Amino acid sequence: MKQLVKNAGLWLFIILITGNTVFAQAPPPVFTATWLKASSSEPWLATTNTERGMAWNKITQHILVASRAAGVAKIIITDANGNQLRTGGELDMTGVTGGTFAFSEVAVTADGQIFAANLALSAATIKIYRWANETAAPTVVYSGILDGPRYGDGFGVSGTGNDIKLYISGTGNDRIAEILWNGTTGTHNNYLIPEAGADIGRMGIAPTTEGTIWINSPGKMLTLINATTGAKIAEVGAAIISGGLGDVTYFTKAGKKYVATGPNPNSTPEYVLLDVTDPLNPAIVGTIDPTTGTNGNATGALAYDNVNNRLLVLNTNIKLAAYSLTPVFATPVIVDEVVFKSNLISAYPNPFTATATIKFELAESANVGIEVFDILGRKIYQTQKIAESGINSHEFTAENWVAGAYFVKLSVGHQVKTTQITLIK
Repeated sequence: MKQLVKNAGLWLFIILITGNTVFAQAPPPVFTATWLKASSSEPWLATTNTERGMAWNKITQHILVASRAAGVAKIIITDANGNQLRTGGELDMTGVTGGTFAFSEVAVTADGQIFAANLALSAATIKIYRWANETAAPTVVYSGILDGPRYGDGFGVSGTGNDIKLYISGTGNDRIAEILWNGTTGTHNNYLIPEAGADIGRMGIAPTTEGTIWINSPGKMLTLINATTGAKIAEVGAAIISGGLGDVTYFTKAGKKYVATGPNPNSTPEYVLLDVTDPLNPAIVGTIDPTTGTNGNATGALAYDNVNNRLLVLNTNIKLAAYSLTPVFATPVIVDEVVFKSNLISAYPNPFTATATIKFELAESANVGIEVFDILGRKIYQTQKIAESGINSHEFTAENWVAGAYFVKLSVGHQVKTTQITLIK
C-alpha cells in the first residue's frame, strides 16, 4: 500500500496522457449549485442534526432523504430537484422501530432496491430494512448484535437482484460489518478491519464494482480497501485533502473513476471531487465552497445523479443541494506530440536546504520552461532552457524561500510535467 503525498495545489499542472497525445487540463472548477434547499425550508429538512442520509435512485430518478425532523422517522422521496413528491412522497415505514435512531442512512442499489439501517450502540440490536421499490412495504433483512461500539453512521450497498452486500460501521468502530442478502435472508459474513483501533470507515462507505470499497471519516484519510480482506490499497494523503471529510460516493463516467467526499468539518472546501482512475495517483478535479451554517459533526451524504450529471449533497443542518459537474467532463483539447520521454521527473536532494537539481528526459531537443510554485500556487521562479535529447538536469537555489512544499513545473509547448520538492531550514 502506497501513501499519497501530492498536494491539492498540483491541480495547476495536472495533465492526462493517452498514448502519444497529451490533454491539457484547466484548473479544477468550483462547482455552483443548480438548486439548493436550505435547512428549515422544508418540514423534513431540519437544523437539528437529524438528516444524515441521502441516496439517488437511478431507476426512478428520485432522491431519498432519511429524515428524523421533529422526532418523526421518515424517508422522504423527492424529484431530481429536491421537491417532495405530492403523491407517494415518502416510504412506507410500517414496522420500522428500535435503535438509538430508527435509521440514519439510506442506500439504493443499481436496480432500485432500497436499504436503511438503524443506529445502535454497543450490544444493541442492529436492524437493516429493505424496500423492493419506492411503493413497497419494508421487510427486515437482518437483525442481530454485532461486535463494536456503534453502527449506523456509515452504510453502503453493492450488487443487484438477490446478490446484495451491505456494509455498516459507526463512530469509534474500527470494523465494517459485511451483511449478505440472498433474496430471502441476511447473514453477517465478515468484519473488515482496515486498521485496528481506527474508525476510518465510520462515516463514508462507497463500494465499487471491482471488489474494493472507498471509506472515509472526519480526521482520517480517504482510503481504498479490499472488499474481501479489508486490506488497505491506497490512501489519499493529507497533502491532497487536509484530514478526512465526511461521507464518500463513488461513480464512473466516460471510462474514468471518481469519488466525491464531504462535508468538511474544517469549512473549506466543503466538498471535493477527485479522479481516482489510478487510485495511487488521484487528482482533485473540482470543489464546492462552503454554504453558511454549522455542521460540527461533518454528518451528511453524497450521491451522483447520473441522468443530470450532478453531485447531490446533504450537509446536515445546512442544505440539500445539487451541483452540476459539466465543467469536469468538458471535451479536452488535443495538443502536440509527446516530447518528454519519461512520465517522471526527479529532484535531488529532496528535501533540500538551499540548492536542488531537477532531472528529466526528452525524446528530442526542445526549449523547456522551468517554473516553481509555492503551495498557494504563486510563481516564485521561472527560466527557459534549451535541453538536448536524452537526460537533462537543471539546478536552482532557493533564495529567500520559506520552508515548506513547492511544485516544479517543466513545460514544452502545452506539454507539462511536475514534481514536488520540500525546502527545510
